[in-house]
Amino acid sequence: LIFVPFLLLSIAIFSLATSTYGLLRRNMIDQLQSSGLDLANQARQRLIDNNRALETIEGVLEDKILGVARTVVSNQDLLGNEYLSQLAIDQEVDAIHWYNKDFQIIHSAFDIDMGWIAPADNPIRYFSSSGMQEWTEEIRQAVGTENFYKYGYVRGPQGQIVQVGILANAVQSLTDDFSAQNLVDALATNEGIVYAAIISKDRVNTAHSNPERIGVTLNDPGTIAAAQRGEDYASEYYYEAEAVTVYDILLPLVIDGEHVGAINIGLSMDEVYDAIKEVLVSIVIIGLVSFVVLGGILVTISLGIINSLKVNQTHLAYMAKGDFSQEIPAKYLDKQDEFGEMARAVENTQLSIKRVLNELTESALEVAGTSQELSASTEETSASIQEVASTSNEFASTVEQMNNNSQAVTKSAHQILDATQAGSESVNQAISSTAELKDMMQEIATIVEGLGHQSQEISEIVGVITGIAEQTNLLALNAAIE
Repeated sequence: LIFVPFLLLSIAIFSLATSTYGLLRRNMIDQLQSSGLDLANQARQRLIDNNRALETIEGVLEDKILGVARTVVSNQDLLGNEYLSQLAIDQEVDAIHWYNKDFQIIHSAFDIDMGWIAPADNPIRYFSSSGMQEWTEEIRQAVGTENFYKYGYVRGPQGQIVQVGILANAVQSLTDDFSAQNLVDALATNEGIVYAAIISKDRVNTAHSNPERIGVTLNDPGTIAAAQRGEDYASEYYYEAEAVTVYDILLPLVIDGEHVGAINIGLSMDEVYDAIKEVLVSIVIIGLVSFVVLGGILVTISLGIINSLKVNQTHLAYMAKGDFSQEIPAKYLDKQDEFGEMARAVENTQLSIKRVLNELTESALEVAGTSQELSASTEETSASIQEVASTSNEFASTVEQMNNNSQAVTKSAHQILDATQAGSESVNQAISSTAELKDMMQEIATIVEGLGHQSQEISEIVGVITGIAEQTNLLALNAAIE
């Protein structure tokens, strides 16, 4: 009785801990995923915004560079170092060079690099052979200096080329700040982020917070889903580089409507595991305390139940043996619960059985007395029957005597008939004797009729006695059975 509640309590606590662990883990991962997706979306949007800002700045620079170059081509008759220097000052550009068909600078603003011939790997050579009318380079570091420039080219009417450059150190610095590598490095400094990366559409790490991972080609399902198929992806992942489990989040990277790759963030699961561990420890402590408290309550209740049942069982055993003298202790009768009701019911049953037995005893004594009275009545009835029988014998004797008298009368009649002739006095005497005989016969008939009534009464008395005897026997039998 005690073991089962403890077992059920243990199962309940274990089930609660298991369900809480699963629910907490799922909620923590959902929260981590939500936070990671928000962070990845912010990083993606920042990268897109940075790219657009740089494109805007470079667009302004390109327009300015090409505009100055077109002005130079349109004013070939004014060509000269002085004109180019003044134009550079007016347009706020840092370099203007006029190349002849041999890629030699023959006019230059501020007299810079006069007579310099561009080598074969110089971008101007690429422009010359491309057939393009206009072209702008990406920002690059000038040869032999630490400065960065943005150059543009416009083709002249006779194969000459105008080169215009703007000092772009500030733009380059901004480009570095806005670069993908700088973004992932900044992301990786956040607490809880194990790594961050930008992946190209061909699954190559173009930027990564771990420099050793830059240029690595990836083939995992998440990279394929996000970088190639353009699908969001999230899963737990064991990051071997740092031997840690992370929650890996990848979002497709779309710039100006073009899918160019994916952004990847790895979130540490340590915080989740630590939180789950703390909750589990709390659950275990609460469970143990609950187990001890509830266990104590269950033990107290169970012992109370067992004691109540034992008292009732013992009392019923006494009653089964016919001992109704034992009493249930008052502390069990005074309980206001089901076991108190049970004890009171057992006591009421005992009292009811004792009352029934007392009534049966009294009834048996009454039946015994009634049986004695019936026995006496039976003896009296037997005497009456003997008396009736004696009366019947006397009646038979009387009848026999009457028969004899009748025979005598008959004989006398014959004698009277024979003596008729003897005289009228004898006739009168015979008539008188006949009248007396008639009266006697009427009296005898009356006596016989009375004897018939007495015989009927005797039959009724015998029937009553027989019924009383049967009832007496039945009561005696019932008393014997009970």
